Amino acid sequence: MTRRILIATIFAAPAIFASAAPAKERDGNFWNRRGAAAAEQGRLAEAEADLKKALSLEPADAEAAAILNNLAGVYRQQARWADAEPLYRQAAARFAAIPGRERNAAIALNNLGLLHMRTGRYASAAELYRKALDILRTDPEAATVLHNMADLAYTQGSPGEAEALYRKVLALRPPGDPQSIGTVMNLALIRKHLGAYDEAERLYRNAATAVLSRSGEKSPQYALILNNLGMLYSEQGRFRDARRQIGRAISILAASDGTAHPDYAAALANLAALETYRKRWAQAEALWIRALQIDEASFGPAHPRVAEDLNNLGSVYAATRRPADAERALRRSLAIEEKALGENHPGLAVTLGNLAQICRGRNRPEEALALYQRMAAIATKSGDDSAGLRRQLREYAQLLHSMERFAEAEQVRLRAVSMEVKRSLK
Repeated sequence: MTRRILIATIFAAPAIFASAAPAKERDGNFWNRRGAAAAEQGRLAEAEADLKKALSLEPADAEAAAILNNLAGVYRQQARWADAEPLYRQAAARFAAIPGRERNAAIALNNLGLLHMRTGRYASAAELYRKALDILRTDPEAATVLHNMADLAYTQGSPGEAEALYRKVLALRPPGDPQSIGTVMNLALIRKHLGAYDEAERLYRNAATAVLSRSGEKSPQYALILNNLGMLYSEQGRFRDARRQIGRAISILAASDGTAHPDYAAALANLAALETYRKRWAQAEALWIRALQIDEASFGPAHPRVAEDLNNLGSVYAATRRPADAERALRRSLAIEEKALGENHPGLAVTLGNLAQICRGRNRPEEALALYQRMAAIATKSGDDSAGLRRQLREYAQLLHSMERFAEAEQVRLRAVSMEVKRSLK
């Protein structure tokens, strides 16, 4: 069973506008500032109410554009893509129409690009980033756009291109810039992905030193670094070290953000993943369920984060021979992803493969075949060549062989082999 692990590592870089004008309760700027602060703290329902109040006061064009951008950001965090997109477009258009506000228009385009990337529209995301970069050119905010372009390259399976972009971002920013920490974290993730574990650890420790000197050991950002360091150790089989680092992250996040915060849920999910690796199924199940409960309360029952939790929980059910429970969790995960991301989003391939494996195990080969076929079609379009997909293609080939569709089975098997060879040469 392939598992997708929720890891707080890829730091997207949206922008929130908060004017510096004096705050008055009858002034839209007051509500915009309050809403932006609530959004940054994860209080999304409160942020939405404040920002809608700001818009109702009919602010001037520039302030209205800022509020629209911020409200779109709230909707993006809630996976309300259809609500967010027109607001980002309106913000960009309004800023573009105001002399001297081209920079703000570019930032709104960058944020729209983030939304397109999250919903699998990679080509349009790249175009939006390019437009933003053309406007910003030598502006310091150009580094943020390059960072997001690197995220996109990594998401599309081009770690080398992503690494080059992340290094360019670091070269553009001054030494010690707080914004560089997220870029260093992502660079460490890529080095881990490429098997350079020592360098990845060094990058994580450098980031930790920078955060400690600025914010102290109780900082949530420090907790995220510990969390990722723990996952690095887990991948190396250093399970005791991994558990210690993730445990420290959980303690810090519980004290700083509370035990109902999504970042706390993400850390619990990583500990659950560690317990899953160690086949400690009861502990893993309890942690996945708690992460699911927090994410449902934070984002609602139809958010992609909830789908991630259900997929991972389904993996535990499958491993503990509860196929009915596994299928129920995976079908709910798939339904959420289809509605939130679209029926052909690259992220669906993993869920489809996991569900196909369950159907195959429950002696429903035709249903499993349809799911594998859909998985393979999505993966072909996205260019996915991950280890999880290669494993699922081999399982697909085995199913075809068992159905005496030998020529098709060989084609799928050779596709998996070809992907492995190409991957080894990267």
